Amino acid sequence: MLNRRALAAGEPLCVGEITLIPVAEVCSSSFVQDDVGAFVGTKRAEAVVAVGPWGAIALDVHGRERPLGDLLEEALGLEELVLEASSSRRERIDTASYKRGGA
Repeated sequence: MLNRRALAAGEPLCVGEITLIPVAEVCSSSFVQDDVGAFVGTKRAEAVVAVGPWGAIALDVHGRERPLGDLLEEALGLEELVLEASSSRRERIDTASYKRGGA
């Protein structure tokens, strides 16, 4: 039996001055015995990261703010997408806090 869980960043969506990056929990399980196998997978919305003139902020599916640093560590590909969205704004976003300006 093999179970796997990971957070993964999805395709960014630009709306005006804001870039929204979805983050989903992706789970997969498999069971193989002799010649029989069963496989199942799910994908569930976990959070969204909004990048705008103010910097970057992470919100859970209920709209509550969650620690961006934790999400950046957990979600595959998210940090690169946030940096790309930030740099496309032609303004400096501090990579330590992901807020506009700089340290």
